[in-house]
Amino acid sequence: MKIIGIDFFCGCGGVSYGFKRAGINMLMGIDNDLSVKIPYELNNTPAKFINADILDTDYNAKIVKEALKSVHYDHSIFAACAPCQPFSSQNKKYSEDDRKSLLMNFYEVIARLDKAYLPTFIFFENVGPMKLRGKKILEKILDKLSNLNYSYLSPKVLNAADFGVPQSRKRLIILAVNDKKIKINWLKYSWDYFYSNYSERHKTVKEAIGHLPPIKAGTTHISDSLHTSRKLSDLNLKRLRQITQPGGSRDMWRREDRLKCHENYKGHKDVYGRMAWDKPAPTLTTKCLGISNGRFGHPVQDRAISLREAAILQSMEKFKFGNNLSNEKIARMIGNAVPPLLAKKFAQFIIELLEE
Repeated sequence: MKIIGIDFFCGCGGVSYGFKRAGINMLMGIDNDLSVKIPYELNNTPAKFINADILDTDYNAKIVKEALKSVHYDHSIFAACAPCQPFSSQNKKYSEDDRKSLLMNFYEVIARLDKAYLPTFIFFENVGPMKLRGKKILEKILDKLSNLNYSYLSPKVLNAADFGVPQSRKRLIILAVNDKKIKINWLKYSWDYFYSNYSERHKTVKEAIGHLPPIKAGTTHISDSLHTSRKLSDLNLKRLRQITQPGGSRDMWRREDRLKCHENYKGHKDVYGRMAWDKPAPTLTTKCLGISNGRFGHPVQDRAISLREAAILQSMEKFKFGNNLSNEKIARMIGNAVPPLLAKKFAQFIIELLEE
């Protein structure tokens, strides 16, 4: 049985990488960011990267049709992990953010396909707040998919840490199936079934990155160019040294070193904090190289986490980013990626459903 995949909003290829590791034959990834082409193709050979904007639905439908016509396959999976920033609780301009409707553009692409080319499965992933902030969009797209004979495992917010990713990362997941191609008993293959068969114990930060050699802030390890940490100002280095235990926060700073904005504010304690050794990492963002952007301080070393550590915590330990990319660009790719291990679990689940 040959299963192929197409990855919309692919970014550097986290979903494709996870699907490929599960045995899915990835045909291509589609994204409007040309800078992700090299890492996408490096890690997902022989899949091709297609630089296209989802807003051009006719062009996207055309390239998908051409790709599907060119290969023999039994079943297909489309991944549609649209940008999560529009639905993030940090987005104060949600009502003005046009990106929140990109999933509707994805629907318009598949609606333009002949019935024979409709995917057997569609995998959606986005941030947890989308379940509330994007409720109307979700209801609309699921209703439209039902008109194309899709049923689905109801939208569920789950934590990637429950599936072996050494990071607490809560994400909304939807898995849809084309009832004309395969019938799934969702009462049997429920979320309880998925958790029972695919969850793992939580992996800690120490288990994930504790073996890496120490480096100082602003330096790169001689044998690993990704094991590089951003330079800290003298004041921030002084502050971090005052957090003397893994998992500690800015509460441990001397009063004279505190920021004025934190004097009478008890929230956002993760900012400037250290990761704990004995827990999964906090959610990695695109700015995970800086201690002022979250709990991204190393548990014991006086620095922020390195790119290598961020990649490992995102289950991208063997992922290749190529040359000539800035550290900030790589961090952005890591923070935006779907953890490949989480994608792999869903691909394995889909394969199980098809084999059943």
